[in-house]
Amino acid sequence: MRLRRSDFLATAGLMALLHVLLLIGQIRGLRFRLEHFTNIALLFTNFYFLYSGYLLKGIVGRLRFILYPVGYGALFFLFFLYNPDWRALFFPFGIIYSSLYRLPGALGLFVIFVLSHVFAQPHPWAAFIVVGAVFAVAYMVHRRAYGWFHVTFVAFGVAAFGLLLFPILSFVLLDSPQTILGTFSQPEVGLALKTSLVSATICTVVVLLFGVPLAYGIARTRFRGKAILETAIDVPILIPQSAVGVAFLWVVGSKGILGGVTNVPGTLLGVILAQMFVSAPFLIKTAIASFEAVHPRLESVARSLGASPAGAFWRVSLPLAARGIFVGCILTWSRAISEVGSVAILAYYPMTASVLVFSRSTQAGIEQARPVAIVLILTCLWVFLGLHFIRSVAFKRFVVRFDQP
Repeated sequence: MRLRRSDFLATAGLMALLHVLLLIGQIRGLRFRLEHFTNIALLFTNFYFLYSGYLLKGIVGRLRFILYPVGYGALFFLFFLYNPDWRALFFPFGIIYSSLYRLPGALGLFVIFVLSHVFAQPHPWAAFIVVGAVFAVAYMVHRRAYGWFHVTFVAFGVAAFGLLLFPILSFVLLDSPQTILGTFSQPEVGLALKTSLVSATICTVVVLLFGVPLAYGIARTRFRGKAILETAIDVPILIPQSAVGVAFLWVVGSKGILGGVTNVPGTLLGVILAQMFVSAPFLIKTAIASFEAVHPRLESVARSLGASPAGAFWRVSLPLAARGIFVGCILTWSRAISEVGSVAILAYYPMTASVLVFSRSTQAGIEQARPVAIVLILTCLWVFLGLHFIRSVAFKRFVVRFDQP
């Protein structure tokens, strides 16, 4: 698209003349009125728009160059005519639009941001995150030279999953940071979060200690009844949480079978037992799949070089399966910290964060439980992101070192 300097200067001159006429019109009391500051700010924004358009020559195609003033006019309509109260937002948004037009990905996210804040009230940020994620993933897949079939499938899946996450996003972004910090500083909330983090961590470590040997044994051996054992590992996922709590009370409660020996209800041990029952299958099943992905021939090579069965396990199978096992630990920890039903029945105290949310929602209502739920979601989210960062960075370096001769 060719654009001469004389065309740019002529258009800029006409734009300046128009703003002078607007200023004179305001002085003489014409119907279309703009304040002096608004008129000057609009003049500089329009000049930046024209200069950015002049720089686009030879960079974008004819169609995109024609659409450049169309998008700018749409912004002007939204912020000056659709809702005049938003006029002040037009100036930064107009400059951002002009600056990002040559970058399709960034421009698409900017357009989604504007439309979300205009038409998706009162949850603009949640809508922007969901729709923006769909656009970003589809754009990156398309940039990898995949066809529209793959792009459509990925975009549809992300959009459907985003609709499931939309209530959580809108819920988390509902309260102000001051309210969240005030809730976090409450002693009851702090103690509940501490109990949840400690119990979920201990639960994950214990499951790791017996789950990895069990998974390795299942992956490397063949015996009669193996299918039944693998099915039994999935049983805790199928049983309702309330039934799990009642079953544990029947065994370790004060009037249970072992009631005279143990004192589990109302203790941290009771919380950990309930969490272990419901979360152990996630680590065990993931570890089984990870060990099965390691070819047995690698262990045979290690054995032929003089390694013992235990040495082949520690130096070959376990390092290669470590990434998948770590994912299982993340899933186990996440499932343990979110457990409510069985923990509330077996060990209501010490109260975990999930039980505290349930207690406040049933006793004081949703409004009282909402800040606690937001604090719990944010805490779990940060821990979850930190663990995945460790998986993507630390394990990547470990695998590179392991693969080097």
